[in-house]
Amino acid sequence: MERREHRRRRFWLPVEVDGLDGGFAVSHDASEHGLLLVCSSTLDVGASIRITLRLPPGGPKRSAVSARVVRVAPNDEDPQGIWPYKMAVRFDEALPELEQFLSELPEKAEA
Repeated sequence: MERREHRRRRFWLPVEVDGLDGGFAVSHDASEHGLLLVCSSTLDVGASIRITLRLPPGGPKRSAVSARVVRVAPNDEDPQGIWPYKMAVRFDEALPELEQFLSELPEKAEA
């Protein structure tokens, strides 16, 4: 059963994650209210974090948002690679720059 409330869009973007070993992860997909990250380590479900990203990708403007870890799982697409985990985060507040960026991306095809 699908539990998501918001449409997701796939895009790859490095993000800084305060408190995460190594300090960064890569977005796997996103909605207006959160990100699914691939990462080399994880934080506990319920942990409060701060995420910083550049939108558009590689652009000069950095945007930061507070979020909460809502799910952690193995990354079945890269279990022995550099990104062995997936970590879903939900934003505590809106990030208008991300909402605008996502509105211009195609919807993620569901498998």
